[in-house]
Amino acid sequence: ELRYYFFTCLKQISNFLNTDKNKLKQIIVNLLGNAIKFTEQGKIDLYIDLKHKENKAPTLEFHLIDTGIGIEENDFDKIFQSFTQIDSSTKKIYPGTGLGLSICKSYVELLGGNISVTSKAGRGSEFIFSIPVTIAKSTEINKVENFISPTQFTKSIPDAQFNILIVEDEAINRLYLTSFLKSQNFKVDGAGNGFDAVELFIKNKYDLILMDCQMPKMDGFEAAQRIREFEKQNNLSPASIIALSGYNKSEILEKFQKAQMDDYIIKPINEVELSGKIKNLIKSKK
Repeated sequence: ELRYYFFTCLKQISNFLNTDKNKLKQIIVNLLGNAIKFTEQGKIDLYIDLKHKENKAPTLEFHLIDTGIGIEENDFDKIFQSFTQIDSSTKKIYPGTGLGLSICKSYVELLGGNISVTSKAGRGSEFIFSIPVTIAKSTEINKVENFISPTQFTKSIPDAQFNILIVEDEAINRLYLTSFLKSQNFKVDGAGNGFDAVELFIKNKYDLILMDCQMPKMDGFEAAQRIREFEKQNNLSPASIIALSGYNKSEILEKFQKAQMDDYIIKPINEVELSGKIKNLIKSKK
């Protein structure tokens, strides 16, 4: 419900304001995911404000406030660096690759904006970012974007249900993908790590697995290898496995090939790209 409400609002905003909706969406998904991860009690608030000064481009300003564990002031710069967590003990309690905030900073800057944080250890954090936008022309407001609607897409779905397993350790990303794919009339299950993914695969039949590569406990490469071994031992037709990663494919090519994965999507995931790959997959299975 949270994902549906928020992204419906975001789509309405994008009808009147021009910006890169996919990058904006990923920034907010990552910031919300972080807030949820580090806020065991209390609340998370998100405020959006349109600032329009005379003779200046309007800006969208976002405030995401949580009551979580907070950050020491001398660690503010570190949290936006790739693969950095501020405390090794924190890393054990709150697993993750550390890519999220680095991606946020990169995308905000690519959109011409800036991002900052204020926080007190033990009392929560506030992330603020703003991006310049342009007002859509009246003729553009009702323009259909490059988007595959559920009615267009489901025409290609065969009578038999197409089952998808999403393997992603970030709960907000898993929720986002699950909600999107269910809106396309797919049956979807989710797993938060490789162990759970293998367990679910043994119990159920899946046509497609969307496999995050970097996860705690068991990463996506090892999980994919175990799934392939199970398929061979039981003479099963191989499920399609699409790798999801923040790395370029060239950086993980050896592991990708060893795990016998079929395709690859670089994060942040583009809905149109994902839908196109699934559509081609369904055609090939007909």
